[in-house]
Amino acid sequence: MLAAVLLVHGRAAGDESAGWIPSLAIGADVQTGTASATVASSLRGEFDGGRSFVSGNPTLRGELMSPVIGEVPGRPRLFAHAGWQWGWTVLDEERFVVKELNPSQVVIEPSPFPAVADTPPKLVDGQGSEVDLEIRNGWYTGLGIAFHVPLAGFDFLLKPSADYYQQSLRYQGTVLNVTCQVIINLNKPRCVKGTQAIQDIGRSDDSTLHALGPRLGVELEVGQRGPLSFALFAEGFVYWIVGDRSVRFEGQSGGDTATFSAKTDSLMGGGSVGMRMSWRGQ
Repeated sequence: MLAAVLLVHGRAAGDESAGWIPSLAIGADVQTGTASATVASSLRGEFDGGRSFVSGNPTLRGELMSPVIGEVPGRPRLFAHAGWQWGWTVLDEERFVVKELNPSQVVIEPSPFPAVADTPPKLVDGQGSEVDLEIRNGWYTGLGIAFHVPLAGFDFLLKPSADYYQQSLRYQGTVLNVTCQVIINLNKPRCVKGTQAIQDIGRSDDSTLHALGPRLGVELEVGQRGPLSFALFAEGFVYWIVGDRSVRFEGQSGGDTATFSAKTDSLMGGGSVGMRMSWRGQ
């Protein structure tokens, strides 16, 4: 029964009587990208690294499709589209690009009375260096042409397009270090009681990526109610970043300094799935 419904409405997608077709769609993107970073400080030295991110985010998009262009195979229609991506959710819940130890909340626990010395800095948890990447909202716009492709009794829409893509990033650099006045107690380095101190350097910087690339979608109408039609779609895209892909920023705390730098790979790609609601008129 469901196959019969899909068959009937799948063929409706090729109805040439519909003129201009506006539509709205909701969906989700899964996207991959790679970044590298370096953190160098007077407190903890220099560390570098890189990693790939796999992320997902909800999308909202709009599209306007032209009437059928002439009597040619595929009954092509031109279209223009634009979409908005909400900030990414990194699927593995880790956002760092480079990390030395585990910079987090530093808790200094003094030795219990009657000890005369405290724990040495190297044994205090929460120290380290890090560059964290927050991938924020993005958007795209593009032009394309849609072709009707009959396959297995269904009338699919094949929709290649060329897109411009923009994405906002925020890098957060952190260095946490513990210092104290060192003494030798029982042949081991210890801290003079009450001299432990936390050295904290933090700084952030924003960046905007600009990219160009192709997108290819496949769409199938699955239902119609009055002038509204509903379709499922799947897409793939590859974007090449143009312009500057790197940032460099510095932080300072007292006489201590840290330099943070990061760079994204020139290529990003991914895929989308979702549902489209189109207005086909009376």
